[in-house]
Amino acid sequence: MIEKLNLEPIDISKLDESRGLYFKNALLTQAKRVDLSGCVFYRCYLVGADFDQSNSVFIECTKRETMYALSIKDVCEFGKTSLLSVYGLNLSGANLVRANLQDAFLYNANLQGANLQGANLERADLDSADLESANLQGANLVRANLYCANLEGANLIKANLQGAVLDSADLESANLKYANLLDANLDSAYLQGANLQGANLQGANLYEANLQRAQLQGANLQNANLQGANLQGAELQDADLNGAFYDSNTDTKGLTKEQKAVMTYISEDDPEDDPEDDSEYDPEDDSDY
Repeated sequence: MIEKLNLEPIDISKLDESRGLYFKNALLTQAKRVDLSGCVFYRCYLVGADFDQSNSVFIECTKRETMYALSIKDVCEFGKTSLLSVYGLNLSGANLVRANLQDAFLYNANLQGANLQGANLERADLDSADLESANLQGANLVRANLYCANLEGANLIKANLQGAVLDSADLESANLKYANLLDANLDSAYLQGANLQGANLQGANLYEANLQRAQLQGANLQNANLQGANLQGAELQDADLNGAFYDSNTDTKGLTKEQKAVMTYISEDDPEDDPEDDSEYDPEDDSDY
């Protein structure tokens, strides 16, 4: 075990064997060119450390009282590194291009402005994480947990979010152009001004989602749940809404008659009721009732 060690002035790349070490309360500022595979870091300060050669790094920072004790930021390079069991980690501005973060526990992590382009975050737990302005272009977020995450202004172009949990997530002004959101859960998500052009939202749950002024041109919304969704000012030209569900609480003013004709209306009284097939009832005109 290496405890309370200051490695700032030391080039640990010259260590005969660095793999598998346990670092506690260590300062490894600017540590470069070293294989730290299998190493465990507990309450360490790793600003500028380079983990590019490492296959698996374990960071123990799961207790609430130590959630801010471990800091990895600035120009930190991770390469193919895997981070596991991290709570409240500071990775703001980190370079995590193509990093392997599959199944990583990053609850409440600070990833503001981090570069995660092409990173593998499949099944990662990013509950309440701060990813504001982060670059996630082409990232793999299949079945990732992004509940209540802050993704405001994030770059998610062509990101794979199939089956991802994005309930109550903040995606204001995020760029999700051509992103895959097949069967994603966006219940009560905030997507105001988001760019979803050409995105695949087939089967997505957008219940009570805020899509005000969202750009949905050419998006695939087949069988999506739009009950209670706010579509005020949304751009829906050429969007495919075949089989999408809506109800009396859905703002449909921006939809064309053709688009509404292929959607399925869900009545509070009768879920099988479809007003487009029933001339006696118009969900936007209750004057007769």
